[in-house]
Amino acid sequence: MTGEAPLALGRNSAASGVVLGLVLALVLWLLGFVTPGLLLPYLILFAVLLGILFGLPAMLLERRIRHRSRSPTPGAPPVVPTRPPSWSPQQIFAVYETAKESDVWKAFSEQKVDPRLLLGFTRDTPGAVKASYGLTDATLYRVSRLEGEGVIAPSDADRLGFLLEQHLGQGPGRVAILPGVETLLESGNLRSVRRLLELGREKAMEHQGAFLVSLDPNSLSAEQKAVLERDAVRLVYT
Repeated sequence: MTGEAPLALGRNSAASGVVLGLVLALVLWLLGFVTPGLLLPYLILFAVLLGILFGLPAMLLERRIRHRSRSPTPGAPPVVPTRPPSWSPQQIFAVYETAKESDVWKAFSEQKVDPRLLLGFTRDTPGAVKASYGLTDATLYRVSRLEGEGVIAPSDADRLGFLLEQHLGQGPGRVAILPGVETLLESGNLRSVRRLLELGREKAMEHQGAFLVSLDPNSLSAEQKAVLERDAVRLVYT
């Protein structure tokens, strides 16, 4: 059955019932069970009754088919981009919808921007990121619950904000990268993370820099996304 056939199911079934009703009334007239004077009323009566009898169930089925065709498949996993994001230094604020932190580092390293202009935060060790993407001269901090030099707790949004503001405020061309924002949401206040994104975006615009963020698309509820997108922050995924 084609995609258009179910949508005409109710109409076609009702028409079939009408035709069958007319035929049945004529057969009864030919067999002498209906007098000529009653033929027309019987034609109308049988056509209406059999039209409803055949058409109503088919129309209900047609409505159900339409409803299912418009409804999303239950339990279908969200579509996750498989291509690494691209980035241009002209992009002031970009939120990449990806679960892989490596995508953002690749997007930056492909542009051959001077690593000395970069401030980055990573869930991995800074040394591993620098070695993998040629970022020897970049300033990187690790975001982790572990203690140590160069480590920032995921809940410490104030320190993250201070470092972002200090770095981007040094002049044009500065880039800040904050991948894995969902890590901050696990340990910090949702609104403090929103303020952090606002701060990075505003400072990048003010000082002609760039602020790159990544967010796992499966990590946010609709309510959390609404809070992050409120006011100045617009999470326009690229």
